[in-house]
Amino acid sequence: MDILDNDIEVDNNNEAMEAINGDKRHRRSKRSAEYRSWDLYVYTIAMFVNHFAYGVNYGISGPTLVDLRYMLNTTMNLISISLVINNIGYLSGALFGLLYKYINRQLTVVVIMAAMAASVALIPYCPNLWILYLFQYANGLGAGIWDTANNVWLIEMWPQNSSPVLQFSQFMYGLGSVFGPIIVKPYLTGETNHTLAIELSDFGDMTSTPSAPVDRRALLRTPYLISGILQGFIPIVFLIMYFVKQYKSPDQRLKRKDSSESLLSDDLDDRDDGAVRSSQIEDNCLESTYSPRKRLALIALFSLFIAIYASLEIAHFSYSSTYYQYMELKISAKTAAEILSVMSTSYTVGRCLSAFIAIKVGPQVMIIYHLLIIIAGMAVLYYGSHILALIWIGNIILGILSLKIIF
Repeated sequence: MDILDNDIEVDNNNEAMEAINGDKRHRRSKRSAEYRSWDLYVYTIAMFVNHFAYGVNYGISGPTLVDLRYMLNTTMNLISISLVINNIGYLSGALFGLLYKYINRQLTVVVIMAAMAASVALIPYCPNLWILYLFQYANGLGAGIWDTANNVWLIEMWPQNSSPVLQFSQFMYGLGSVFGPIIVKPYLTGETNHTLAIELSDFGDMTSTPSAPVDRRALLRTPYLISGILQGFIPIVFLIMYFVKQYKSPDQRLKRKDSSESLLSDDLDDRDDGAVRSSQIEDNCLESTYSPRKRLALIALFSLFIAIYASLEIAHFSYSSTYYQYMELKISAKTAAEILSVMSTSYTVGRCLSAFIAIKVGPQVMIIYHLLIIIAGMAVLYYGSHILALIWIGNIILGILSLKIIF
């Protein structure tokens, strides 16, 4: 009898959900584009461009680690810590989003993104390792604040079409991560000592003539300056828009008195009512399926899974181009940057493909087969580490079919 009651309850919930979705589609068809203010389009385009610049910033950090090491005359271990500090800054910035209810989000993004742009452009001017750590923390802090603000902002502006808007935003980030290694490639010197060691071992004990010194600091100034300019352009747009037409959140728009905003208020009220009813039905379905203890265990396990996966992704994107220069093949810095750029290209294409795959395949199936593909890609990289072609293939497999798509 209990089972029958549960089935009836689930059927009723499904019918209610279908009714709510029908109401939403009906309301959406009645609302015309005239209620969309022009400033929303300006802010959206600016966010897309800024996410592209963020991808460029992320794409140049990994390939330049070796050159930064020689520029500051330090060890590979110490220079690698700079990216760890960058990630600590990102974590701090993500938590910063809790303060948006107390401070103006638009001005916060302007100030933080300007500081982020300055910290990126000034990295080649660092006199010592500690200043580099400071700039990397500021860079990561800005990235964390931007990531949280960008997602919330886009969902607020496009509540009815948030999914494709967010997908295109991530596509712009992927596009930036493709151009980052391409921009920095002509200015890379990379590891050169192993080339000299191979030549000496081939010809026996002989005196070598040292090559002309390379001013790595001067070479790195150009790509980091390009990244800083790209990152600093959009905060200027946000600042101008703040005085021309300041962004208003949905709650602030509800307070307006004019008739057009009254229509928008009715739309938001209807949508909020539908969202509340939808949320209540979803909660009832979850409660009837999972006990509180099981739900807590699932949340904890999935959070652990995301943390492990994110560690894999960050480690590969940040350090793979450095690792390739010290492995058995002794790949050059420019070739390593090309590999990273091709991988970023494949992973950007993979995000587009997964958007269509997700229509036909459930999330559980996608997670399972993407994990299997990650294992296969890592196996190709591990067992093919002495064959350059397999390194290319392994990175393409990881990019187009697995990494980042799990999100």
